[in-house]
Amino acid sequence: MAARATVVYHPDLLSLDFGEGHPLRSDRYSDFLSLFSKLGLDADPRFEKAGCQAASHDDLLLAHSPEYVLEVGKVALRRGSLSIDTPISPEIVQGSMLAVGGALEAGRRVASCESRHVACFGGFHHAGPDYGGGFCVFNDVAILARALVRRHGKRRVMVIDTDAHAGDGTEDVLAQDPSVLVVSMHQDPTTIFPGKCFAQDIGLGEGRGFTANIPLPLMSELDEYQRCFQEIVLPLAREFGPEVVIRNGGSDPHYADELTQLGLSVADFKWLGMMVREAAQGAPLVDMYGSGYNPRVLPSCWMALLSGTSGMNLHVPRMDEGRRPEIAVTPGLATQRDFEILGTIAEVKKNLKPYWKCFQ
Repeated sequence: MAARATVVYHPDLLSLDFGEGHPLRSDRYSDFLSLFSKLGLDADPRFEKAGCQAASHDDLLLAHSPEYVLEVGKVALRRGSLSIDTPISPEIVQGSMLAVGGALEAGRRVASCESRHVACFGGFHHAGPDYGGGFCVFNDVAILARALVRRHGKRRVMVIDTDAHAGDGTEDVLAQDPSVLVVSMHQDPTTIFPGKCFAQDIGLGEGRGFTANIPLPLMSELDEYQRCFQEIVLPLAREFGPEVVIRNGGSDPHYADELTQLGLSVADFKWLGMMVREAAQGAPLVDMYGSGYNPRVLPSCWMALLSGTSGMNLHVPRMDEGRRPEIAVTPGLATQRDFEILGTIAEVKKNLKPYWKCFQ
């Protein structure tokens, strides 16, 4: 039987809401927890719930400069914006600090062996050392990775970013750190925000080779994901041998997402979670849920992910996911995606070959 899983949550996380008409609303958290309760998981002995506290100023400095943290406070007080898509207020900053606090509580639990699998809400991977944007104020993913290394003595932490958008902030924070292996599978950056994190971006200095970016062709489906896991993600994980795995990302690789153009179905998210679990190789897993911009499919996609990463066969209600966009296929020839994904895999392996035996 799978080990008991923990869900970390604070009700004030609902203050992390960018307002009417913005893609990121806090009902994503309440909608998922409603489904969690509807399925009877509140009373399921395989799960427990835990609270958290807001992050401290020192916690934020694990990933951000003092100047940036100070500037966030000033901008929030005047209800300004970090970028065109990221308005902030004291309430949003408080919610962001609770997301970081949830991540740190999850990290504490896996580091102390209280839990083997902890789910929390966050994944704000676009915030960098001295910048925010892309709906992200503080980078809870990078802060958690740094805390696991610097506070809990972990030597090998693996971040698997399954968000449709590349985690540019996470990579900027951790680019020179060989104790953290960051692997990101995301939509081709030439077609989507933030327009960064290409296959040739593999880290800097001592951390060169410890960043792996896997740009996915438009409307990539389960077959493309399977190839990338089998040929890149799993070989890297086996050679690296992570002590803790952090997965972040939500439902935005779904084909009906309103901001992205990837091709997974709800059922595919369970497989995605199972592959992350396999990459962990028995190491504890922190599972961070945040993204997704179609509220109709988001709760089911998150539940499918949880089913896969936790190793529990959770019931994911069937639903009308909407019509999958048709992809033109030339009769008698491989699809364009086939050519593109093979080229991407070959490029990623070539770039990482000097640093990893599995690609030599």
